[in-house]
Amino acid sequence: MAVAAGSLFRHCVAGDQWPDRAAIRAAGLGLLKRDRIRYSFRANGEVVLQRVSPDPIEEDPALAPFLALLERDMTAHPERLQPIGADLVRHLQDLVGAIEVDLDEALPDDA
Repeated sequence: MAVAAGSLFRHCVAGDQWPDRAAIRAAGLGLLKRDRIRYSFRANGEVVLQRVSPDPIEEDPALAPFLALLERDMTAHPERLQPIGADLVRHLQDLVGAIEVDLDEALPDDA
């Protein structure tokens, strides 16, 4: 669903507030739920919204060899694989069961 830019403008003026994130995403910026936007304020009062491109993900040089090692070991010795027992599942749920996670919340920047 596309929202005309004018309707966003009217929403901001009429409600004296910024439109919600869903309205911005729907305004034709091509944003998905976890995408980020940058606000730029110009001297003439214009506000420019830009989609922020995610930083390129650096590939961990140790990950592929490690996964290959796991694959070889699992193929060569399937008898070593063990199911996760109910006791371990209960223990893990006791450790983290009360923690609430909002999957839509942005992750904090690494400091």
